[in-house]
Amino acid sequence: MRTIYKYQLPRERSTILTLTADALPLHAGVQHDRLTVWVELDPEAAKRFYRFHVVPTGGEVPLIDEDLHPAHLGTVHDGPYVWHIYWDRDDWMSRPNTQTQEDHT
Repeated sequence: MRTIYKYQLPRERSTILTLTADALPLHAGVQHDRLTVWVELDPEAAKRFYRFHVVPTGGEVPLIDEDLHPAHLGTVHDGPYVWHIYWDRDDWMSRPNTQTQEDHT
């Protein structure tokens, strides 16, 4: 059964989340003063790593490869700040020393 979960992101950096291979990021916003993304997924599906990038206005948009940018999920107004949320998924996570976040609320 597909379900919508929310995940909190730190401001001004990239975060790796363990989601499922069929995950569909839906929305980014602020809830209870925390930068949050909502993702639709089947919790029983195979796991996959996703990287979310939080970029301030005027910040550099990350590159996945030489000419490939991650997908833009949305723009979030957060008091005096405006954040631009990007995401990507790939097999780059097979590298050692990679930290992941699996907690959702």
